[in-house]
Amino acid sequence: MASELEFNLETMPRINCAAAGNPFPVRGSIELRKPDGTVLLSTKAIVEPDKTTAEFEVPRLVLADSGFWECRVSTSGGQDSRRFKVNVKVPPVPLAAPRLLTKQSRQLVVSPLVSFSGDGPISSVRLHYRPQDSTMDWSTIVVDPSENVTLMNLRPKTGYSVRVQLSRPGEGGEGAWGPPTLMTTDCPEPLLQPWLEGWHVEGPDRLRVSWSLPLVPGPLVGDGFLLRLWDGTRGQERRENVSSPQARTALLTGLTPGTHYQLDVQLYHCTLLGPASPPAHVLLPPSGPPAPRHLHAQALSDSEIQLTWQHPEALPGPISKYVVEVQVAGGAGDPLWIDVDRPEETSTIVRGLNASTRYLFRVRASIQGLGDWSNTVEESTLGNEAACIEDAPSPTSQARARRPSCSSAQGL
Repeated sequence: MASELEFNLETMPRINCAAAGNPFPVRGSIELRKPDGTVLLSTKAIVEPDKTTAEFEVPRLVLADSGFWECRVSTSGGQDSRRFKVNVKVPPVPLAAPRLLTKQSRQLVVSPLVSFSGDGPISSVRLHYRPQDSTMDWSTIVVDPSENVTLMNLRPKTGYSVRVQLSRPGEGGEGAWGPPTLMTTDCPEPLLQPWLEGWHVEGPDRLRVSWSLPLVPGPLVGDGFLLRLWDGTRGQERRENVSSPQARTALLTGLTPGTHYQLDVQLYHCTLLGPASPPAHVLLPPSGPPAPRHLHAQALSDSEIQLTWQHPEALPGPISKYVVEVQVAGGAGDPLWIDVDRPEETSTIVRGLNASTRYLFRVRASIQGLGDWSNTVEESTLGNEAACIEDAPSPTSQARARRPSCSSAQGL
């Protein structure tokens, strides 16, 4: 028999005592004595030619059973005994919940080994988990205590109750479950890669960007878009959040004139970013001239509107062209830009418009770079005969003449 034995709390071990002698020991002549003096009788004995081995079934162990036990044999020839030490160990119980390290849409990486009460060493770690507020059976994974645990095949954006259970060596070494914690998987990762359709410089510090997404079946997994502008010269990154997944265009303002930017766009969902679009390289022009003055619009027909304006003041050089912006009032689409390549002229006729439609106009000049926009003016094209009379004038203005006839209400 070993001089020292170890058992776990609340187990019911079997202890053997072997004896030999003359006369030969029999079952009733061998007993086992606990530290408190309690005597246990053997439940069976194995008689061999050179010894008798008595087996004792020990009642459920308590901490007070730790100490020195004694095997004692008594025959008509005399008696003998041998003492040995019994250590009763307490299975480990976690004092804290496991710790979440990283998460994805379908997995959680957990650090399970935490401080614990009871005795070590820790021989194994069990992680129990199931969806929050669920009555389904717990799922269990067993790992080496020196490793982190990856819980896989989970549901996206779902809370899971997670508890850890520690074990020490020996029968009955499994400790009680530790306190629970709630861990939530992430949103599904956005997988679609946007494509930059184009961009338009609206000013030395303004850039309008448009993009598209590939068409795929099912709902769009995404909350919005992130546009990134990288200024390699200054080592600075500008980020612009577009919080609508339906958006396909954005106006970036406050940029640095004369700067070369690298531009890309990503779809995001919750805190996760999808693949970036292929990058584009955009060069913003230097600061341009001031805005043209006194822009005025006059409807000529059901498809034409004439614009007139005055040159900007304090020009730093000769104007190379004007740019006119046209947009349907209240419309959601991108505006139309028209170049006026005769800089000496301060008027133009915008053709191909729709009848009975309100339009917004503004204009700007370019001198090596686009300048500031003028004020925005609004004007409506003429319509059919029922709409050939101009709007009623204000009390302080003169009524405009009625046109003798109207064109058909058609446009491009």
